Amino acid sequence: VFVKEYNSQRVTLEGAISKPGVYPYRGPVSLLQLIATAGGLNDVADGAEVMVFRTSTGMRQAAKFNMDEIKAGRLDDPPIIQGDVVIVGTSTGKKFYNDILKSLPLMGAFGFLL
Repeated sequence: VFVKEYNSQRVTLEGAISKPGVYPYRGPVSLLQLIATAGGLNDVADGAEVMVFRTSTGMRQAAKFNMDEIKAGRLDDPPIIQGDVVIVGTSTGKKFYNDILKSLPLMGAFGFLL
């Protein structure tokens, strides 16, 4: 019997991600690579509010990362290990803007009522 891959090792992506969920961990991966695997940040994501939660020696730890700074090469792309939970925050401004854009066609259709 040969083991091709392990499915018991996983990482979790939540929040403003294109495809949030639980993903198999198949070896060394960075935060940027993991987010890319999940389809990247969605249109209301706040790239400056990316939290990584990790349990190490029974202690829960958290770290905040800025994806724009990582992409620009000004910050290191941190390694992700199995069991990590990554949560991407939502930008209130982007969400408000998208909500307005989504309602514009509706407003146009009912503009004659105003």
